[in-house]
Amino acid sequence: MLFFKRLCFVVFFCFLFCRETASAHTIFHRREGFNLHIAPAFTYQRLYSKPNNHPFTSDNIAFRCFLGFTYDYFLRKNYYFNTGFLYRFHQIFLQKKKNQPAEIYQLQYLQVPLLLKAYIFKVQNKCFFVNIGPVVALNTHFNYDQKGATIAKVALFELAGTTFFGFEHPINRSTSVYAALQYQLGFTNISPTLQIQHHRLYLKNNFWSIHLGIKF
Repeated sequence: MLFFKRLCFVVFFCFLFCRETASAHTIFHRREGFNLHIAPAFTYQRLYSKPNNHPFTSDNIAFRCFLGFTYDYFLRKNYYFNTGFLYRFHQIFLQKKKNQPAEIYQLQYLQVPLLLKAYIFKVQNKCFFVNIGPVVALNTHFNYDQKGATIAKVALFELAGTTFFGFEHPINRSTSVYAALQYQLGFTNISPTLQIQHHRLYLKNNFWSIHLGIKF
């Protein structure tokens, strides 16, 4: 909870900074467009229980990726509404004791971002931006190919919050390339029925990713 409060404070501060900076002048002429994404990601989980003395660990980081596209809808000045479809691959690592085999689950999600995008400053030809907002994800695949799975099923929907920081570099008047660093924090428990030895376990997906793409 303390981490979540700190993250909310950082996001709120970034939003205020973007609001003041982006309102000072128009960085880009109005230009809506599609963004094609390819994003290598480092996925991990937050695992806790009530009471928080469960015997499991989930501290492994997995390398995954997601692909897709989004669209920037112009709002005003340097502000855009960014949404689309991104297909994400995720892994869950669960281990009861360090000397026991780990349980590794493979998941896939179709996620829809609902983000505010703001261009905040410009350096030479590079326009820097931030994206902030919620993400709704639909679970499309869940797999564990061994017997005795601790997690029998996962929730169909997932709600998360995300933020980006990156830049665009124009190639011509209608096309640009971009790169961005993203952090996504899961809000909802992905396995709401998970309970072990009178422990109600809460498992939430997080990841860091690097977006590389083209806007046209």
